[in-house]
Amino acid sequence: MRHCIAHGTTTVEARIPLDLQDSSHVKTLRMLKGLKEAATICLSVVLSRPEGNSGDDATELPAILDQLLTRVSHKKLADCVSIVCDPNHFPVHQAKAILDRSLTLGLRRKVFASEDWVDGSIAMAAASGADCVEGLNHVTEYDARSLRLGTTIATVFPADAYTQARTPAPARMLADFGVPICLATGVNRDTLGTFSMQAAICEAVRSYRLTAEEAISAATINGAYAVGLGTITGSIEFGKQANLLLLDTSDYRDLTHYYGVNLTGMCIQRGEIVYRRQELSWP
Repeated sequence: MRHCIAHGTTTVEARIPLDLQDSSHVKTLRMLKGLKEAATICLSVVLSRPEGNSGDDATELPAILDQLLTRVSHKKLADCVSIVCDPNHFPVHQAKAILDRSLTLGLRRKVFASEDWVDGSIAMAAASGADCVEGLNHVTEYDARSLRLGTTIATVFPADAYTQARTPAPARMLADFGVPICLATGVNRDTLGTFSMQAAICEAVRSYRLTAEEAISAATINGAYAVGLGTITGSIEFGKQANLLLLDTSDYRDLTHYYGVNLTGMCIQRGEIVYRRQELSWP
């Protein structure tokens, strides 16, 4: 979290596997719940299904719905349920059932669409009103039209251009269709990513061909709404938290010009200074 703040990333989403039978997962959820209430940065706790577990067992889905989701909602252990939607996890029809059940329990909903083939999961996420969808490497124009008609935000990871040999998400096409886009840094132990939101903005302009204004909006207000915090942060408005970055530049377009250069001079969270860069003494 200290590294994130120092590099201009002020909203963090934490994810753990969807398995409350594992005591370590329960402890992690409880720890994050306490951290979220006391942290100087916003923290969204997300449940996602661990890789390698098949979603084909017909007896497994009712258990997930009745035990896991109800327990999570009742104990307020998480804000959001993330569903991995592909044949190795949850096929489209099962993912939709989980999304519908999560909605009745008051949980935000996120879909990880298949990154390897087109299976209808993106259109399903849009039709179900999921808060956001990821895994947009093979998004089609039909999917883009579906997203445009709804409220689902499309989350993309510019740093994937360096850490994964996958087809990049066609963010320019999505933007041209009027789909709201969110930029994420993608930091995790499997795909690495980056702590720096500035690097994500720079790469979004270079690889995705977004404008500086589009990339900054995607990293701020759209990102806040993607994790359910758009009403309290993400923009400078009366009534919102004073979460601000002071950058060492006179032109916001410099964010897209200096790749790898940290321009964060100061970070303010909830009106309190939580990071101030030390001055460099130079002869």
